[in-house]
Amino acid sequence: MELDLDKARAARAAEGHTITFGGVSFELPAEMSVDAGELFAAGDVRGGLTLMLNGQSEKFFELGPTVNDLDVLMNGADLDDGSHVPGLAELYVPGTSMGESSASSPSSKKGSTKPRQPSSATTAST
Repeated sequence: MELDLDKARAARAAEGHTITFGGVSFELPAEMSVDAGELFAAGDVRGGLTLMLNGQSEKFFELGPTVNDLDVLMNGADLDDGSHVPGLAELYVPGTSMGESSASSPSSKKGSTKPRQPSSATTAST
């Protein structure tokens, strides 16, 4: 079996996305690079946007986005009029938000039906 990443990339090829902020439109690529994703996951929004905005990040930050603006940009928002603004997480990694980690493994063993006994309220002196 051949895993053809070129064919898979061509199948999901799409136009990029646009951010409008301060009356200015900023173009984003169709797909997020691994480098940008790693920066976002590490909490480096400025660094991730610098890669995503392809030379336009200085202009974007000159417009003075607030922390709330960046939260909407990253995670999207449901507006009062009932519409939805998707964030980068939804556009690039559907079903997740930036910095979201995978689910942790269950702490109990499968098949165990006996509940653990709570520890006693007191401990013995040493």
